[in-house]
Amino acid sequence: LGMTLAGALRNSGQFAVVERHQLATLLKEQDLGASGRVDDATAVRIGKIAGAQYMLLGTYMVQPDREMQVTTRLVDVA
Repeated sequence: LGMTLAGALRNSGQFAVVERHQLATLLKEQDLGASGRVDDATAVRIGKIAGAQYMLLGTYMVQPDREMQVTTRLVDVA
């Protein structure tokens, strides 16, 4: 794979991409503490701080046969 989804979104010029390390700073700022998990309610708070309208949350897993499984959800944080 040549480009990540985050890279493609950023390069499109239509999206501001907040990376995981930037979220860590936002989580710390909001004192979301030990849970470290971003649920829909947390995403709304983080999105508002970041000035986002939507947050795309997801995970990926690469299987032993190199097949990739991607799970995402889009949260309206406006």
